[in-house]
Amino acid sequence: MLTITIFILLKTPDRYLRQVSLFHDLIRFKTLGVAYENSFEGRSYASIETIEKLAAERGFNVVSCHTLSDIADRSVANRSVIDCFNKLATKVDAIYVTNQGAESITKLFPSWCLLQMSMAYLPSLNMVNAR
Repeated sequence: MLTITIFILLKTPDRYLRQVSLFHDLIRFKTLGVAYENSFEGRSYASIETIEKLAAERGFNVVSCHTLSDIADRSVANRSVIDCFNKLATKVDAIYVTNQGAESITKLFPSWCLLQMSMAYLPSLNMVNAR
């Protein structure tokens, strides 16, 4: 069963570290999936360096999947995000969902929102427990 956990932390300089730390404290995943565009901006939005550093400290693995977000064709961008989440869902314990240039996660995966009525549209952060 898919469980969705959402965290909102104030926009502080260390918010991504705090978000992923709290997520790991609560879910205790061993493998974290992260979908992001493999560009300076995409790695920044995903805070991939912070996640990889935390993973090394806490002993969990990070599985990346690269999306196509910064392109004009929204349907291709959306499809790349959906494909990444489908791919990650079979390989990881949890998925850290970051901003994408594609549609919001709630628009791409409306069934996730129906599974957990507490999920609200939060453009800054959604965290998903994939298993």
